[in-house]
Amino acid sequence: MKKSFLALIDSKYLFVLTSFVWWVIFYPGFYSGDSFGALNQAKSGQISNVYTAAWPLTLRVLTIGGRVPGLATLACVLTLSYAVKYFCQNALPKSSANLTAALLLITPLVGAMGITLWHDIPMTAGLLITLSVVIHTSTFKERLNKSEYAHLFGGALLTSYRPNGLPTLLVFFVFLLLVARSRNVMKYGSMAVLVALLFSVITTFMVGQRSLVSPVYAQEWMRSDIACSWATNPTKISKDVQGEMERVAPLTQWDNAAGCTFLNKLGFGSDQVERSTHLVPAIWFRIFEADPVGIVKIHGSRNAYLLPIPTTRGMNPPFIHSIIEFPDQGISYAAPKVVAIFRPYVRAWNGLRPITAFAGLWLAVLMGLAIFSKQSRKSTLPALAMSLALEGILFAFAPIPDGRYALPVLIVGQAIAVGFALDFFFRKRGQKKI
Repeated sequence: MKKSFLALIDSKYLFVLTSFVWWVIFYPGFYSGDSFGALNQAKSGQISNVYTAAWPLTLRVLTIGGRVPGLATLACVLTLSYAVKYFCQNALPKSSANLTAALLLITPLVGAMGITLWHDIPMTAGLLITLSVVIHTSTFKERLNKSEYAHLFGGALLTSYRPNGLPTLLVFFVFLLLVARSRNVMKYGSMAVLVALLFSVITTFMVGQRSLVSPVYAQEWMRSDIACSWATNPTKISKDVQGEMERVAPLTQWDNAAGCTFLNKLGFGSDQVERSTHLVPAIWFRIFEADPVGIVKIHGSRNAYLLPIPTTRGMNPPFIHSIIEFPDQGISYAAPKVVAIFRPYVRAWNGLRPITAFAGLWLAVLMGLAIFSKQSRKSTLPALAMSLALEGILFAFAPIPDGRYALPVLIVGQAIAVGFALDFFFRKRGQKKI
């Protein structure tokens, strides 16, 4: 029995088994408003760059024109689970790599997230795979073999499924270059970024768009900052800037403090938003020039979950989605009674989100291990670089706080912490036997 269990843990196909179990129990998966938005584009063929063009294009293929959405959630959970397994094998000690991977694969952090139709899932998988190659090759000290090339470029391509994926990849390699000062980092990093960029450009042109990301959605965080500044500290905004704001909408419609902490629901219509994309950046920059500390505080409050400082807001971000948000859209559970039995397990992870979803905590864990654990530095230093790149971009540009945005940090931090803790335990137990 023990040998069979160990053989299962060590199996290279364990990720397939766990993926199918999660997928079958909750078939066809979890769906939020974002999921339905992307799926509707896949069904209609009217694809925009709101979610990046690559995501609905891929869904159109995977779901057979939107008719079988469950195929997409299966692809997502398989991809994420493989990435987690691959990361553990390359970043953790051999004594604990497979067990750590198995533990993560059966948790909602990987399983429930994986079966949610979000473009965060392929992006997370891409960052994990890319990071794994960096760690495995000791930051590209040697030439890559065919398998490493395939994983590097495959990971880079997957990162482009979210608008912040490509910038995160770029900043990550810049950090590595600053530390390693290696031609190989420049060479392979540039190639990976180029793969992601070309994929983004090609898919964007395929759907007839001219920008990689919708300007309306790219400026959400700016509009939130402006609304928060006007609602909480209007004296910092000059009359000239107020005049520019009124070109977008009346000042009364800008007055909305919701932008300080979450998604900003402004009082003006979508037509006003679309017509003002050329005005909003200039308004934001002038407010930032007048009150940079105030803007940074707004971002610190909104994205507190990214900071290694325990606060009530920071420790309770939205996290795992465990429902089909709009059950009247033709998608429903195949076995609702089975779902009802296992859903409390998923929701338990949401209940534990001060630990499981607090990205700032796991950033601090990586920092601590990088400083105090010499044995783990080969893994923790690149992981810390990736985490800082991702969290820095989220802190600056994310319009809302959401645990899924920082999913790569959560997985990497928890995998490394558990993996090296298990390795320490196994080594201590071995010494006692001697």
